[in-house]
Amino acid sequence: LLCSRNHSLISCPAFNEKQPQDRYEIAKRNRTCLNCLGSGHVVASCPSSRNCRTCDARHHTLLHFSNRPSSPVVSSSTSGSNGSNQLTSCTSRCSATFMASNSDRP
Repeated sequence: LLCSRNHSLISCPAFNEKQPQDRYEIAKRNRTCLNCLGSGHVVASCPSSRNCRTCDARHHTLLHFSNRPSSPVVSSSTSGSNGSNQLTSCTSRCSATFMASNSDRP
């Protein structure tokens, strides 16, 4: 899948050297289960009862990452003596836990 050796993805040194986000993309590209990294099924039908050891979500611990891209948060507020609405926008950094859904999307 990733290198020319005959071993599972989870045993691949090249896979294990990657960052979690890269491992996730590799697993998706190779259509492996995001929970057990096995083939032939998806997370929703994974026979493994194990979850991520970091967050207990339904993905393999090797695929766990906690920093998602920042997303803008927009809020409106009323301020000033004229009572005008000011639209304020800020970018918040999320430290969200990666969770794979049944459709294998983050």
